[in-house]
Amino acid sequence: MKDRPIVTGMFHDYEAADRAYGALRARGYTDDDIHVVMSEDTRERFHDSDADHIEIEHGSKAAEGAGT
Repeated sequence: MKDRPIVTGMFHDYEAADRAYGALRARGYTDDDIHVVMSEDTRERFHDSDADHIEIEHGSKAAEGAGT
């Protein structure tokens, strides 16, 4: 991952986010390289609970890595 740039995106709907996820995978990024952030409401509406390729970490990571 050292030679790859950091990519950030915001999407208005599930389909656009899913296409971006697929495009990153097609370019060689792994599941460990891709992080998806969504609201609890969005997760409940769109997450496929049978999808075994996505690991969900619940809770807030808002302060993770923040300096004081």
